[in-house]
Amino acid sequence: MKRSLTIALAAFLAACRSIPVSEPSHKVNDPTLGGKPYNWINITEEEYNSILMYGHEQEFNLRASGLAAVDHPARKRLQALMDAFDAKLRSTYPEQLRDVPAPVAHLVLTGVSNAVVYNISVCLSRAGYLPALKSGQTRYWQYEPTTEDFTYDTAPEKPVLCVKRKFSDQETVELFKNITGASGVVSEKGALQLPDSLSARFSAGAPSRAADIALLQVPNAITFYAGLLIENTEEDIVFWLAHELGHYYRAHGMTAKNQFAVYYDLTKKNPGTRPRQTKALAEFGARMEALRRLMTDGTTRNLNAAQKKEWKELNREAFEKKIGQYTAEQEADELALEWILKAGFDRDLPIRALLAALKSTDPLTSRRPQPEQEWSYDRCTQAFETGWKDLDDLPVFVPVGDYHDEHHSSCYRAFNLFRETQTHKYPIQASADKLPLLSPDAWIAIQKRLLADVKALEL
Repeated sequence: MKRSLTIALAAFLAACRSIPVSEPSHKVNDPTLGGKPYNWINITEEEYNSILMYGHEQEFNLRASGLAAVDHPARKRLQALMDAFDAKLRSTYPEQLRDVPAPVAHLVLTGVSNAVVYNISVCLSRAGYLPALKSGQTRYWQYEPTTEDFTYDTAPEKPVLCVKRKFSDQETVELFKNITGASGVVSEKGALQLPDSLSARFSAGAPSRAADIALLQVPNAITFYAGLLIENTEEDIVFWLAHELGHYYRAHGMTAKNQFAVYYDLTKKNPGTRPRQTKALAEFGARMEALRRLMTDGTTRNLNAAQKKEWKELNREAFEKKIGQYTAEQEADELALEWILKAGFDRDLPIRALLAALKSTDPLTSRRPQPEQEWSYDRCTQAFETGWKDLDDLPVFVPVGDYHDEHHSSCYRAFNLFRETQTHKYPIQASADKLPLLSPDAWIAIQKRLLADVKALEL
């Protein structure tokens, strides 16, 4: 989702360049896949509140919300869990995580159920000039790593929101080169002159001069929305927190979407690393991705009649041929499973959390036009309880669901994690050193406090 710098400066992972930050594969025992220090930036509490989360009520269409203070009991508990995971991973992978800042938990007091790793915009405090573009002036250009292109100011009546940092000329050029993958940038007299080759990354009509240049980075912040905690047990939250840590440590927000456009054969067991595409599946995936790029609002509304027909046919073909679609969300699930085991929990914890999520959304699932592609809670639970076998003791296959949404169907996500345990031969429980959880009564007390806080803001 692309947003204006003047509105929120936060792109979902969401939640890669020509020179990718990290290869999108679930390679075990490597939390960052060689991620570089420039992927992340430390921000203050004030920068989070006033810049990263500016306008969040409008962005998420919330009636009312607030940001929990550092000493809020729910936020403190999230931070304690996050610190425990972070410490365990750092003790195991000190070199890989040396340059990654420790994440900070933030909490939005709203009934929305969500958790996100947002990017934040970092202004270089350098003017920009690109001779190949038409003349004109704008307040800023911003580089969008997920789409590998530049946007520019289209709402001059709104404030420019970005964190300010001081960089030397050399640091500015290196940062710009590392994040955009572009060479030939020159810094002179407080300005950056971009090479003509970058003009292809600007939209038609983009101005040739900018008063500032903004780059996106991953801040040391993971945002939770109170509804997620209100609706789930603490054990379920362990999975969702580990899932967001997967996005954070892999810097998915800095990874180009086309790095995850991998379509693969689900009739074979899960690969140990990145799925490989055959030529036929690469061609199939290219057709799917071309249509997905047009579906900017998450629906087929922007497609014409022929494109809608093609999209429906491609989804049917993917369903019938059991074609997988590797996404950043799937990678985060797989990383969460690996790390949950290292934290002393059992391998079925993520599956139970996904089944709980499916149960809460089951009425929506049952009303969808192709329910055979998105299994119900009852059907999925039965498959899980019988070892993913049918009544004849034969292995079941759970379909992916909606191929537009990077979050595949909850039942498929649970099934995929079962397949992961088979591929990596994960034990039922890998460590006796389990992270301690609160008592049920203590967790319920936190949920009651959150519910009261959310209701008070809605008055």
